[in-house]
Amino acid sequence: MEQSTRVDNWCYVGCTRFGLSCGYAINDLLGLGVEANGSENDHYFGPVISHGKGWYWVTLGSAFNLGSVKESKPDFQMRLLMGIGL
Repeated sequence: MEQSTRVDNWCYVGCTRFGLSCGYAINDLLGLGVEANGSENDHYFGPVISHGKGWYWVTLGSAFNLGSVKESKPDFQMRLLMGIGL
């Protein structure tokens, strides 16, 4: 349940989210890890693989919903992050 706060005719709705990851570098280019994220209503956990070095890298992660799947919440998530140094 979201909590709201009123200050000077403005309404602020609180949203509590979390994210936690842990990884291990196998060598200079390859890493493996796990990731957990979620909020008050959903929790996800899954493996992550990363490749790259220095200014260029890419990470691919998948996460499975822990617990019951709520309406409009996916039971599986996949994301790809790419980093390029500027």
